[in-house]
Amino acid sequence: MEVMTCRYIGLIGVFISVFFFSSCDSHRANREMKQIETMMKEHPDSARAMLENMGDQHLMNEKSYAHWCMLLGRVRDEQQKEKRANNPLSTRQWLKAQAYYDRKGTPRERAEIRLYTGRSQKDDGDYDAAVDTYKDGLSLVAKSNDYSLAGYLSSYLADLYFEKRLYGQAQGKYDDAASFHARSGNLRSQALALRDAAYCYFVEDKMAEALFTLQKADSIIGSTGDSTAIRAIFSDFGVFYGEMGMTDKAEMYLAANINSNDPWPTYLALADVYIKKKEYGKAREYTEKAVSETTKGEVLRLHYLIEKSDGSPSKAIDYLEQYIDYLDSTYAAQNRSHVYEVEQRYDKSQLENENIRLQVAILYRTLAIIILSVCAAIGILLFRRVQKLRLDRQQEALQQKENEIRFLTVQMNEMKSTLDERQESEASHYRAQKEKIEALEEALAEKKGQILRSSSVGKKIVRVIEQGAASKTTLSARDWSALEKDIRALYPCAYAFFTEKIGAEKWDTYQRHCLLSFFDTDTKVEAFLLGLTDDTTARQWRYRLRKALGVDGAQSLARFLRSLD
Repeated sequence: MEVMTCRYIGLIGVFISVFFFSSCDSHRANREMKQIETMMKEHPDSARAMLENMGDQHLMNEKSYAHWCMLLGRVRDEQQKEKRANNPLSTRQWLKAQAYYDRKGTPRERAEIRLYTGRSQKDDGDYDAAVDTYKDGLSLVAKSNDYSLAGYLSSYLADLYFEKRLYGQAQGKYDDAASFHARSGNLRSQALALRDAAYCYFVEDKMAEALFTLQKADSIIGSTGDSTAIRAIFSDFGVFYGEMGMTDKAEMYLAANINSNDPWPTYLALADVYIKKKEYGKAREYTEKAVSETTKGEVLRLHYLIEKSDGSPSKAIDYLEQYIDYLDSTYAAQNRSHVYEVEQRYDKSQLENENIRLQVAILYRTLAIIILSVCAAIGILLFRRVQKLRLDRQQEALQQKENEIRFLTVQMNEMKSTLDERQESEASHYRAQKEKIEALEEALAEKKGQILRSSSVGKKIVRVIEQGAASKTTLSARDWSALEKDIRALYPCAYAFFTEKIGAEKWDTYQRHCLLSFFDTDTKVEAFLLGLTDDTTARQWRYRLRKALGVDGAQSLARFLRSLD
């Protein structure tokens, strides 16, 4: 009885040990994530790289995995403050983390994870799903009184409405976002949300409401001391005044608020204002200043408008064609970039699947260890009673296996011998077929050569080859035409090749030189038949022809042309 108790205690110990070691990875991941959180704001790029490496190195439980996803969403937000950052995870991964927080998270966590899930769905082009996700997030954040998060959710939802040209709904959500940011004390985000609401009025040509809303944003942004945001809103005044036809005021606002770190949008707006003022010299000047990697298309469009307005239709059409070509190439590049991002997220998703597979493998190994331990304990109890019987059965089974191995070995040797014979037979057949094909190809080439030489023109050329100038044989224009017809019939691919390669310049001499090459003539014969001064001139023509056709100097021109058919 004591022995059995000790065994059961041992089994429980094994079970606890396995689960302890399987959870160690999650603890290590949690420690690393705490360290990353402290550096996230100051070094977002490094924090993201460390988080992405964690996904490859650690087997995390569901809670750690959900927290890891949340941190990747936050670090992307930090990166977005400086530059555009791509989606670090696939939508399926965000939904997995969202499912965990829906079961065990607080209302704020459930709302925040929807901020990142909705953004991923938008990146995938699933706008309806993104809208539903943001709406769910707003309903959840109402329970947590987190006005800052509510402001960002409202802004993202408004962005979706704006892209879908639902400007009324977008304007309402931007106003909601401004209200939430005001309650959270984030004046900068409040002013920018009002600025975005003003643009909703702007695109609907409600200029009075747009200007009023932008003035509200201006009254708020001044107290933040954020020079970049202040300049941006002043520049927006310039854009609005330009659209309203108040070009002098537009010029004043835009020219006085050029952001030295990002001047190109203001340059573009100034160029547009000068087009409306018909000051095309200044419009061209600012259009040239606005040239950058991100503004090339807009620059071409403005050049088109300048030349069109300035009465230069030919230049305008040229710029319009360049603009259309740029749009096509940009669209293709964006598609490639989107495909690359999808592939990246797919790879990460595959890594996650591998993570899940390994976790399942650990669980199976744990269960296997428990089952094997139980079976071992039972086996030990039964071992003494059935030892002799089991040994006899093992011996019998061993003998049977040996017999089977001998039988299979004989079969394998026979099959190997048969396979070797078959392979040798197939190889011999292949060689015979190959030799037969080569013989037929040689016979065909020889037959083509005989037909060519036996034609009326061919006989003349052969006579010149054999007798030289003494044959007193020349080729008339009709002879050259007949020869060309024969070559085209016998060697269509070669004819098409040198016809394409030879340009209009020196066409007759190059073409006739090619036609004579099928007879493998020397330079003296070519000089005589082509009416050249001497064989040196013929050699020079042959060199130029080889260069035009791209034929190596060491290769026979006749053999090269015949090989094309």
